[in-house]
Amino acid sequence: MNEQEPSSSTIAYGQRSIYVYSLGHSLYPLDWELCFDEVEEYKEKLKRKYDRFEERYKHIIGELDVLYREIDGLLALALTDAGVESSNSVLLRCPPMIMALPRGDVSGGADVAIILKLEEDGETLVYSPLPLDYLTR
Repeated sequence: MNEQEPSSSTIAYGQRSIYVYSLGHSLYPLDWELCFDEVEEYKEKLKRKYDRFEERYKHIIGELDVLYREIDGLLALALTDAGVESSNSVLLRCPPMIMALPRGDVSGGADVAIILKLEEDGETLVYSPLPLDYLTR
């Protein structure tokens, strides 16, 4: 039995490119649901942290709604690209997931990636503003 290499592509998102990785064509399913937060859970955690240290975080990321808009925009792009009508669609095996990714530059900031797990074949799609080359190995 041959394993296919995971595929990747990019799609435009404003002035940025979003890297899209398609995983699931290997012998073993990728069941990551335990490892990552659902998007709404993540936003709730952000709100709790932000409220506790508002002045500090306001200096670092600005207003929380700006970060929420970025997350929501990337989520909408991912859902549209994957052909999923909404995050509650029966086309998803679980709610959309999210992970933070350090930029690795002088900003000291982070971006987020969206992870969608499709119901039909268990394929996992990762939408990231940063390249994740290890996902193509």
